[in-house]
Amino acid sequence: MTFYKFISIVLCLSLLLSVFAGCKGDKVADNTDSPSTPSPDLSSSLPDDETQNNETNSSNTSSQKPSNNKPTRTSVVKKYGLKKGLNLSALEGATKTNSFLDKETTYTDIASKGFDHIRLPVDFRNYSDKNGVIKESFYERLDKIIKMANDTGLVVMLDFHGWYNLNVTNGDDKLFLAIWNDLAKHYKGNNDKLMFELINEPHTTENGDLDMTKLMALQMKALKQIRSIDSERTVVIAAPEWNGPWTLKNFTVPNYDNIIVAIHIYEPLDFTHQGMAWAGTSDVKLPLTTEMLISLTAELILIKEFTDRTGCEVILNEFGLNTTGHISDEDVNKYLTRIVEYTEKNNIPWTYWCYNGDFGVYKSGFLGIGGSWRQNVLDALFQKK
Repeated sequence: MTFYKFISIVLCLSLLLSVFAGCKGDKVADNTDSPSTPSPDLSSSLPDDETQNNETNSSNTSSQKPSNNKPTRTSVVKKYGLKKGLNLSALEGATKTNSFLDKETTYTDIASKGFDHIRLPVDFRNYSDKNGVIKESFYERLDKIIKMANDTGLVVMLDFHGWYNLNVTNGDDKLFLAIWNDLAKHYKGNNDKLMFELINEPHTTENGDLDMTKLMALQMKALKQIRSIDSERTVVIAAPEWNGPWTLKNFTVPNYDNIIVAIHIYEPLDFTHQGMAWAGTSDVKLPLTTEMLISLTAELILIKEFTDRTGCEVILNEFGLNTTGHISDEDVNKYLTRIVEYTEKNNIPWTYWCYNGDFGVYKSGFLGIGGSWRQNVLDALFQKK
């Protein structure tokens, strides 16, 4: 009898050990899930003295420690209540004052329609000196714009727009980092409704060299620099190659907290950009097909798969199409409905491109006087039948 008791105890212990080992193995597998093509080790692309291991000297070390496991991240989406937003395009060039951006009614009107955030694209090279210091006159204007938006409840995503062909090899990164250094100091502590987006639609060009490795090394330098000044700043990270969703399969985000990845979708380009003289498609007339919607959905799925794999949230902060009447209202509705339904079902915030212009949800009046909302676009974005 004693012998059988001994055997039973041994068998029970063996079973318990097997179960424990199996659970442990599942946990590791979940945290190390990755696509079949290996992702680059982005932390190794930083100089030795700027790796994440040195983040222990930061004022916010608990949220920036690197880890081999999928990190538990602060939900930027919940923190700011991000759901539906608009791009306000005007500051990419040196624009005049007294535009729609400088009017309080612009922001009260946007907020009243149900939008909760705006993205403000700015090419800061047009407003800074050779040392990356922003001109005081522009800060005065930008501060007013951000305050007017914030006062209506709108969160502002401040986007460094236009320098897609930045060349690290030629030293462009020095000015880029200097500008972010100046912005971080100026807006230090203003974190309630203001996020920084590091760069817009970076990609390799004839003059630029921002491949994935160089892009991420540059962004990590900027992120580390910003956080050394303002440890609580939320930062938007750009995916490579035009913020392309297809790059998410091999895109690895370092284990930093309080970040979100930006993706843009205009798929299929021939459909969304038809009728645009500047795109050379003035004579193109294409209906929306089932195949187009399938292609669009495939790109949206990549966003969800990335978040499931990494635990890092994504914002679709550019998508849109020609809304001037070249595309039928029915096709506009179908296209936008597919995006809105999928993103909202999967808790992916979106920012429509754009407030006004050829893709606009708002049609400005003559010489900027007056104007009206394009109701068919607004109805599609807010799913009003």
